[in-house]
Amino acid sequence: MSGGRGGNERFEFKDVRATYLRLYGVKRATEWGYSIFELIASGDLPDPEPEYAGLIKEPPPPPVVTIYDQLKAELDPMFRAKLESDPPTAENLSDDEFLDLIQRRAFDYYWYEVDPESLFPVDSLTWKTATSTAAVGFALAAYVVGHEREYRPRQEIYARVEKLVDHVWDDPADPGDLCIEHMSGHPYHWTNIRTGRWEEIEGIITHDSMKLFCGMILIKHYFKGTKAGDIAEKYLDAIDWPWLVHGVKNRQYLSNFFTRHSDPSGPGDVLMYDGMKLDYLVPMGAAKGVAAYFWDNWAMSYPWDDYRGHFWRIQRPAIWIHQWDNVWFDFRNLRDAYADYHQNSVEATLANRQWCIDSRTYNESLWGINPCAGPGPAGGEIYGNFGAPPDELPFQNGKGNDGTIAPTAALPSIIFTPKESIAVARYLYDRYRRSIWGRYGFMDAINPSKNWVSKNVIGIDQGPILTNIENYRTGLIWKYFAMEDMVWRGLDKAGFVGVIDNFDPSEHSPPYAVWVADNRRVSIRKQSDEVKEAEHALKVQYKLEEGASASFVARPARRDFSRWRYLSFWQKGGPDLAVTLSSETGAEIALDRAAVVEAEGGWRKVYFSVPPEFVREPALEVWFSFTASGKGEFYLDAVFLTNDLDRTPQPFLLDDFEAAAPAEWVVSDGIRVAKSAEKARGGAGALKVEVRKTGDDDKWAHLKIKPRVRDWRRFHLVSLWVYGQAE
Repeated sequence: MSGGRGGNERFEFKDVRATYLRLYGVKRATEWGYSIFELIASGDLPDPEPEYAGLIKEPPPPPVVTIYDQLKAELDPMFRAKLESDPPTAENLSDDEFLDLIQRRAFDYYWYEVDPESLFPVDSLTWKTATSTAAVGFALAAYVVGHEREYRPRQEIYARVEKLVDHVWDDPADPGDLCIEHMSGHPYHWTNIRTGRWEEIEGIITHDSMKLFCGMILIKHYFKGTKAGDIAEKYLDAIDWPWLVHGVKNRQYLSNFFTRHSDPSGPGDVLMYDGMKLDYLVPMGAAKGVAAYFWDNWAMSYPWDDYRGHFWRIQRPAIWIHQWDNVWFDFRNLRDAYADYHQNSVEATLANRQWCIDSRTYNESLWGINPCAGPGPAGGEIYGNFGAPPDELPFQNGKGNDGTIAPTAALPSIIFTPKESIAVARYLYDRYRRSIWGRYGFMDAINPSKNWVSKNVIGIDQGPILTNIENYRTGLIWKYFAMEDMVWRGLDKAGFVGVIDNFDPSEHSPPYAVWVADNRRVSIRKQSDEVKEAEHALKVQYKLEEGASASFVARPARRDFSRWRYLSFWQKGGPDLAVTLSSETGAEIALDRAAVVEAEGGWRKVYFSVPPEFVREPALEVWFSFTASGKGEFYLDAVFLTNDLDRTPQPFLLDDFEAAAPAEWVVSDGIRVAKSAEKARGGAGALKVEVRKTGDDDKWAHLKIKPRVRDWRRFHLVSLWVYGQAE
């Protein structure tokens, strides 16, 4: 409605059932704002219901919401038969048989608990009128698993996928088509399960939207060449990725919360390792994406911590945060300047488990704490702030732990802790099957200490369970998701490298590579005396006859070289090395030296080109050969795969007094600091330090910087420019 004339105005509309009227003021007509004296809904009332003496009318039946509700009479006997045929314990099932049983049950959730018309999955069994973007993304992944394993006829599953992606997509050629409501391609978190319309519950949540985007990326490649694959590609192409920064409003982090009516700052950002790495990597890798500096800003907000002197990691008690990226992309043997994120998830999962064991409320086979339903103080259920180890973060900090276990904590972590996670699944099934195991597998949560079990099943629980079990078994989701160029461009912009070995695996992770040498002429060992990055490097010692040749070999865990152009390493001392790759088929190829970059301390960075014709085959071994005479030694560090010739290695910036997110400075009495351009060197900013007399000539004045990065293991020097007198 627009063009208000003042006075009494009448607006007519079609017959509609409603419970209230809402009036939004969109634009002021005068400088005095809005003046509304009366708002009336009027019209002809329907004829009153006739009264029948002594007759109590039955309430109308609830509307059909899901396929299960629609076919309940015939499906319930089927589910009862399935449950009765399930073994009483998992004792006689192999791990593979047991995991397949869990997957089949989780798949049924996404097959039956969907709207019969829209095919959107329910948010949960207790909220069937809404769907969530994350649940839709996980549904697409579930259908890929079901299609591959033929949990139903493949053509039937494909037909479901084709309809679902079409219903998600907002076809610009069909203004009236069914789609999930969005802004510039970014869908609202919760929408009506039948219509896809936003009903003003929460808003656009980036890490939930990203699950849907990831599901579409998966469909694009798994069903490539089909109508479903084509629709998924069109959907992704239509997303306005820079929308996430809202013009210039988001200068530091990407937005994580937005609605038509509000966009809060601070809590609305993706920061402190919340959400997913893909929240940044995918928008950064888009053809028209967001700037790469957002990644560094986000990474500098990571809350690093240990647990009782071990498990050094980016600390987030809510274990889902360490899982959801890894549903889609295989981060093993990759890292950036800040972390190895797969190994970080291993440490986070084991820290969660160890805290459970230490608390004595749980045990080695009953662990896994995640935000989920829990027993309410007066009966019923509450949403629990669960996670471990608890910390001081402002959200999902694990301060509410009460003995509640969520299967979705340990089971999707199977890709990090397979032995420990399978033990939890078996323990829950064997001991609590009659209470926690239902037609869709494991329920949301259980609290044995309070004799309580949630009867709810949630889409964003079943999805990670189903998909990460599949990744553990076959790597299926990883394989097809990794075909997306947009993801790899984002990784490149964020500075990710493939790790052959940096000689510094996390505490509970295996070495990146196995190194072998002929100990009669060449010996190798990891040491910490001469190091270029982090804490360890490889020392190579040799004893050769005049002009003799020798070699040593790395057998890396990362064997896929297909996305990399260069193999690089730091070397100190010793002869020049030649590098040869050998594949599983026995093919060998000598790499050409591409560049050498000299650095401080006698180190040099050496680059070799990885030829395109080789990368189609997995690399089995990397051979390092050299020619020398007599005795000698040299050192290797940071043997990586990369796409950039980093000819001028850059230091990590603590503060240049120009950044949008400067470091925090703390000063002692008698000192005043201020940002100034007066003596800036090579930029627009510097820090001006004024020292006042304190009356004590022997008293030291000091400045302290609180930088945004806490993991300093890869650095060895701190440097600064000083103008004026200072020691």
